[in-house]
Amino acid sequence: MLNKGNKKVIGAWAFYDWANSVYPLVITTAVFPLFYGMITGGKDSMVAFFGTEWNNTVL
Repeated sequence: MLNKGNKKVIGAWAFYDWANSVYPLVITTAVFPLFYGMITGGKDSMVAFFGTEWNNTVL
């Protein structure tokens, strides 16, 4: 059982919560725009995406 108010445990949970929040933030703001830009960056009006052809304006 963990002691209530233990500063080491509180710090560990705070760091875990920070890391768990930063990871999705980085993926959605840095990785996804590059990925979708790479896929839809061509001059074609249709884009092959996950095995299906989509109109470039949909993405």
